[in-house]
Amino acid sequence: MMNLRSIIIILLLALPGLPVMAQSSASQTYKIGDQIPDFEFRNLENAAGSTQNASHLYKDGLLIINFWATWCIPCIRELPYLDSIQAKNKQHMHVICVTDQSKDKLKGFLASNPGLSNLLFSSCDTTLKKFFPHSAIPHNVWIDKNGFVKAITGDDEITVTNIDKFLAGQTSLNQKRDLPFDFEKPLVVADSEFIYRSIFTKDKDEIGTGGVWLPDSMQQHTRFFGWNIPKTTIIWAAYMKSVFSTKDYKLIEFHAKDTSTYYVPSHINHAEWEDSVKMKKYKLWRKENLYCYEFSFRYRINCDSLYAVMVKEVNLFFNVSAKVENRKTNCWVITKIRSDESPAPSKDTTAIGLHLYQLSLIAQRQTWKQLAARLTDMYDQEPPFVDGTGTTFPVNINQRFTSLPNGFTIDVLRKYLNSIGLDIKLERVDYPHLVIYDHNN
Repeated sequence: MMNLRSIIIILLLALPGLPVMAQSSASQTYKIGDQIPDFEFRNLENAAGSTQNASHLYKDGLLIINFWATWCIPCIRELPYLDSIQAKNKQHMHVICVTDQSKDKLKGFLASNPGLSNLLFSSCDTTLKKFFPHSAIPHNVWIDKNGFVKAITGDDEITVTNIDKFLAGQTSLNQKRDLPFDFEKPLVVADSEFIYRSIFTKDKDEIGTGGVWLPDSMQQHTRFFGWNIPKTTIIWAAYMKSVFSTKDYKLIEFHAKDTSTYYVPSHINHAEWEDSVKMKKYKLWRKENLYCYEFSFRYRINCDSLYAVMVKEVNLFFNVSAKVENRKTNCWVITKIRSDESPAPSKDTTAIGLHLYQLSLIAQRQTWKQLAARLTDMYDQEPPFVDGTGTTFPVNINQRFTSLPNGFTIDVLRKYLNSIGLDIKLERVDYPHLVIYDHNN
């Protein structure tokens, strides 16, 4: 009397479309270099019988197991070529085309494509695709006369030359790269493979404090990256094309029912940071209101074009719209007083932004508009700086100071500018402001 396990095994072997295997597990997979079991292919079309053993097919020199589907255009394009190769090598190779589609679906396809008479076809596969896992088809498994897997390729390696070389014992072929894939899940690719990408996430506390990396048209690629920053900083970057600082709040007009999500809670003194209740509230605010946003192109594009796309993304993600308006604002205006002593055009090819290093003020290949923007960042407690020189060519600055007892003050800056034929004056001029309209609630 047979036990229950024996009955189950017999029933499984009787199922249509299931290959019979010797000493093989349903969870086992086969890769290059493995010897396959003696599969019995079932539900065959274009064959003398409905079944065929793998050993009978590979013993003549080469067996190609071709995984395909009737909906796969590259597969259908490949089939006539496979058929023609099979017709020329009937004594030395066999091709069996395996699909998980139904027998009726396969018969209907072959009735519409009568020119594929040299190929063997197997339908209803539920097992072979597990033994040779793949995400993309066509997927071709090359098996030699001893039953060893010698190559796994796409359709690009199926050529007359490669077939002849394989039969002559030369089995070096470009192997198919096949990543695990589920169309219902996000596509995962290497960082070096993307052409364009945009990523929004909430606060990533484990990477530390926030920062911003602006696009640079001089680089080979164009990228904006802001990590652990509030949405004010992201919106500002998209519209104003610059890094946001606390003083820039004076240049923003909010139209929102709740502006608490735009302002980082202030923690000025040590006692506040030590207050567990306040820290808990801050951490909750941070978790909900800080973001990481990376927007990048693999190749170099015009920075203005990148910002234009950023604007659309930011508006969509935060459900806002915004505009830049020029408004009368107190500004430090850089003007010429002696054109003959202004810095000459820079002949350098490398740009270096204005910075104060120890006692030296240094910049290379910078326009006065760029210098004014940098001075605005450096003097964060002063009104913005505006270029009023009328020059557009880049210049170099390399000024060594003997001492700066009170720091790099406005008076120190004015004295230096006077020495090169320039001056700064506090004037009320047009200056860009950002107006944000929040459409939430």
